[in-house]
Formats: sequence, structure tokens, C-alpha cells
Amino acid sequence: MIEFKAGLKGIAAAGTGAFMVFGLLSAPAHAAPTAADKAADAAPAVTEAGEAADGEVGTLSHWPNPVNATNKKTVPGSSTTTSRGTMQLRRGVVDGQRMVWARAVNANSNLYIMLQFRRDDGSYGTSLPRRIGTRNYTNAAHATNTVARSFRACIIADPNDRRCNSNHAGPWVLRGDVWN
Repeated sequence: MIEFKAGLKGIAAAGTGAFMVFGLLSAPAHAAPTAADKAADAAPAVTEAGEAADGEVGTLSHWPNPVNATNKKTVPGSSTTTSRGTMQLRRGVVDGQRMVWARAVNANSNLYIMLQFRRDDGSYGTSLPRRIGTRNYTNAAHATNTVARSFRACIIADPNDRRCNSNHAGPWVLRGDVWN
């Protein structure tokens, strides 16, 4: 895993515009953010509503509540604890579809949990933030047959500023690794 992470830095430093792939990064929560993390922090967020309006096949336009999902599990390697609490990716089956969502554990009830995703084209988007005091998990996104390349959970303080700060976000998990 460390070699893979170093490879990502090499791609980013080369400035070739190459498509970056994010894997399971098991760096401690206090580790310095990578170039990819900084790009995601600064990226404008696209909401669920924006996704639903675009009409593309395979987008994250269907965001069901995973409360009744079956086969629920925490995605291996996705759990991270920061000063804001523990965030993790969860997976399960909703209406016969493999789904992924973000969940907060032991977090301040005035904060918000959010799912961030990176698309195949390199752009980013997010789920609608959910106030942890009301509900500690987001709606679910398709984990397969989607334009999302990778996912991560983050805890934010302001629901109007939908940028995940790498200091309060979990590691990126590739869509193929969500169900491995």
C-alpha cells in the first residue's frame, strides 16, 4: 500500500493530467494530506439533487435511505477517527442493489456526516449532509454500475460548505473494493 501511495504522488507531481486512482490508504488520521486529498478538499461539491437532474445512466441519482438494507457491513479499511469522531463507509443491499453510505460514530451531534465520491472523469460530488444528532448516516449511493470511481466519508461542521477536509475524512475506497 505504501508503494501505491507513493505512486500517486509521482503521478500528481508529473503534472501529466493522468487519471489518478485512489486505493485504500491506511495512513493515520494525522498524516499530511496528499495532493489528491487537497484537490478533493478544494473541489466544488455536486449534490444529490444535481446528480438527479443530469439524467445520465449510471449516475448517483438514486439515493435511498439504507435503514432497511440487508447484509450491512463496515467497508474494510474505511474507518477513521479524528477529533470530530469516527467516520466509516458502510455497505449493504437496498432493493436488490449494492449500495454504499457514510456513517458517523461517537461524533458531536451538531456536526454533519457526508459521503464524497470521485467520478471517472475526475470531478467530485457529495451526498446531502446529514446532521449527526438527527441521523448518523447518509443516504446510500450505488456501489457498482456508477460513474463514481471511489468513495470516502467525512464529517463537516457547516452543511452549506460541502467540501471534505482531509483532516476530517476517511480514506478513499475504490468502488471495486467496497464489496471485496
